[in-house]
Amino acid sequence: MKDFNRGFGKGNVQVIDGGRGNNPQHGSSVIRADKLHSRPLKWFWPYWIMVGGLNFLIGDPSAGKGLFLADLVARLTRGGKLPDGTKAPRASVLICAVEENVGAALIPRLIAARAIRKRVSVFTPACSNAAEDGRSFEGLPKGTAHLRAKIETTGARLVIFDPLVDFLAPGTDPNNEVAVSEALKPLVRLAEEMGLAVVRVRHLNKKTEAKGVYRMLGSAAFIQKARVIMQIRQDPEHEDGRILSCEKNNYARKPAALAFRIVEDRNKVARIEYSAALDRQAEEAAAEAEGVTPPRLDEACNQLKTLLADGAADARSVEQAMRSTGVADRTRLRAYQKVGIHKVAERDERTGEFVKWKLSLS
Repeated sequence: MKDFNRGFGKGNVQVIDGGRGNNPQHGSSVIRADKLHSRPLKWFWPYWIMVGGLNFLIGDPSAGKGLFLADLVARLTRGGKLPDGTKAPRASVLICAVEENVGAALIPRLIAARAIRKRVSVFTPACSNAAEDGRSFEGLPKGTAHLRAKIETTGARLVIFDPLVDFLAPGTDPNNEVAVSEALKPLVRLAEEMGLAVVRVRHLNKKTEAKGVYRMLGSAAFIQKARVIMQIRQDPEHEDGRILSCEKNNYARKPAALAFRIVEDRNKVARIEYSAALDRQAEEAAAEAEGVTPPRLDEACNQLKTLLADGAADARSVEQAMRSTGVADRTRLRAYQKVGIHKVAERDERTGEFVKWKLSLS
């Protein structure tokens, strides 16, 4: 209560008895909205990774999540440009990873991505048992103070958990919404207090009929606590291609998706290269391949059904009508397949020569 009185003035704070007597310390506070101050949003990577909140990176196994993070860390430690061309803040990074992934995967990837490794610190549950720590890491939420000390020591501005579940307290059920929510609350407060960008990696289940964010393993609390969720998908038309999209953004518009491909350096270590521009239809194709019907494809299907509702129509007329409303040819062709369009050649009755294609609902 003292903090509220100092911050807003005693006359602006109304105390509501919490049911434990008339002691103001046991009440809850109600503050008029005109006495509250707005707080500007801060972005580590505009519209992709926010400061003071939790960000998720999701994707199927072998989607390229680790390679994406190694590339991101390299850009931040060098202070170069981010994948969309915006200036990267030069920053130190703390990577929380399981020990077996560090030497075999993480370090080679950081080298291949040309990261400035002296600005990268690695924290593993095994390393936290060292004698210099004086105690072992208890996992979240109990180990929050221990984690804070690591962040302060390294000066990290970006903290990555890969994967997050390995840093939850032993016995925490990742499928229990209450347990997950309680485990993540201190991490949210830590991000807010220290002005951190926190990225957590989560794998997806095999329920491909569900939307990306709802394929996340574990409790729905993981989704609820996330302010931004990024997803990496396979490009269905290119084996080495990937699509990076923003699936959830609580505070701003979703940025345009980015495309990258997986390549190898001269030492045969994988790294990624971003494309100069993304074919927007590739994002739809990737989502469709995952079992999700993108909004644009849905709209195209509905338009197609309307155009053919009265019977067969000239294929070119249908094509022109859909183009005039902004439907790309690639989306139109996928709509043909999804709706189940029947395509018939119309021929001259006298000569039998081809005249035009006609479309109808099968």
